[in-house]
Amino acid sequence: MRSTRIPGLHRWLWILLSLGMGGWLRWQAAWQLPVEADEPLYLRVAYLYSRALCSRDPLAILRVQENLEHPPLVKLLYSIAWPCVEADPDLLEATRRARWIATIFGALAAGTLATVRLCTGSMGYAVAVDGPRPGFWRHRMTSVMEHIAYLSKTIGPRGSTTDAEREAAEYAVRVFRELGLEPYVEPFVSATSAWRPFAIATGGMLLMFPLFFLGGRWIAALGLFLLILCTAMELTFTWNPLRWLVPKGRSQNVYAILPPAGPVRQRVILCGHLDTHRTPWAFSSLRALAIYRMLVTVGLPGAVGIGVLFLIGAATGNPAWGLPALLPGLLLAAVFAIAIQADLTPYTHGANDNATGAGMVLALTERLRREPLQHTEVWALCTGCEEVGAYGAAAFVRRHADLGRPIFIVLDTLGGPGSGPCYLTQETMLLPLRSDPELLTLADQIARSHPEFGAYRWSNFRGAYTDGAPAIRAGWRVLTFVNLRPDGVLPHWHQPSDRYENVDPEVVARTEAFVWALLQAIDKGQSPG
Repeated sequence: MRSTRIPGLHRWLWILLSLGMGGWLRWQAAWQLPVEADEPLYLRVAYLYSRALCSRDPLAILRVQENLEHPPLVKLLYSIAWPCVEADPDLLEATRRARWIATIFGALAAGTLATVRLCTGSMGYAVAVDGPRPGFWRHRMTSVMEHIAYLSKTIGPRGSTTDAEREAAEYAVRVFRELGLEPYVEPFVSATSAWRPFAIATGGMLLMFPLFFLGGRWIAALGLFLLILCTAMELTFTWNPLRWLVPKGRSQNVYAILPPAGPVRQRVILCGHLDTHRTPWAFSSLRALAIYRMLVTVGLPGAVGIGVLFLIGAATGNPAWGLPALLPGLLLAAVFAIAIQADLTPYTHGANDNATGAGMVLALTERLRREPLQHTEVWALCTGCEEVGAYGAAAFVRRHADLGRPIFIVLDTLGGPGSGPCYLTQETMLLPLRSDPELLTLADQIARSHPEFGAYRWSNFRGAYTDGAPAIRAGWRVLTFVNLRPDGVLPHWHQPSDRYENVDPEVVARTEAFVWALLQAIDKGQSPG
């Protein structure tokens, strides 16, 4: 770096100019940058300081034990943002006030620096002209929103096994390398569609009708039950003959390992998938989703009923038993049409689902690189092909079965407007898959201790799955975050509107702060051993 000198202006004019420029730049940063991960934590401590000052007990500040690793001055200044009134804390309003405080003191800092230069006779400054030096990441953290923007805007739709999904994986590799970590890329083969197995199954069931009426009644009955069995196995993420028939493609998982500061006592895997879903009619509105879920709910029992009628018809030799089966057959035809239509739609940009989850994995990796845990080794994992049946997570679990029972934290769809940090008690595609009870208890404790996060538990994520499903089936200790709204809706889920502009930065920031608090609690030994 070489330096140049600013020509001498009037010294007091220089100080005023520095004050104005410093205030203007601070003001621009305060109102344009998204909420950073540390802000909710700082404001939480500032709130405790404010309560101490309002109660005229300043010594209570010394008894606050939260966030001791950072100096208290900024948090003490932020306490001004909390009014001395007995009311529920308003985090958003306090954030605005805190940023005004940061703007004022930032301008004063610029003016003070200019005054010091005035008093020492130095009125110049150094200008860097040779670009950022190696290790630049040590001085600046990329926010989650920047990762979300790159994945959803720069890359865009990232269908499973597509070139765009591979480009997203290459982006994760670059981020890990820039942080001085060794990235591991593990390829695997995956289905290219989540809908094709069910289109094949329901289409095959419909073909059993003409076969039954044309005389092949036993073949039709047995064939129908075989297809029902394959469908049930697909819904439980189990290999079945349908997977022979679906188109295949190549995908990849990317991960890096962050060692702790001290001896390794446990292992946590942070997981977020990179791929995006299509935009089928079934997800186009709440009403369409309700119709689709109703059809799926009654479709499988209806298929069993058809099979029973076919068996009776085959045993009695009377094809009339197939006539009542035509009614549930209409349900199968509807499901078949929905599955075919889904694969004809474009991919979503996937800002919320799931650039938020993958971006948070990358952002937390940067923070952990700067602030490693004491005794917890963290694996940062970006998976492929979650949207077509969690193939990436399943491949990772199989390949790393020797890890024992690590803690597996899934980050999926974390930025919907009106939502908040939401962790699942269980997810149910066909059979319930339950999160680790001790991790749930720990999350509950954090939610109670930090009401400013606005976190809550969701009892059952029905008719859907996450990358946590293969890990739960393997016996790993899983906790999954999916930010449903309190009314159970996932905003912009598998819709063309799932774009960067519809991600709520404040929700993302609160979720990141919650996950960071969870990692700290796990590291301190408050999790299952």
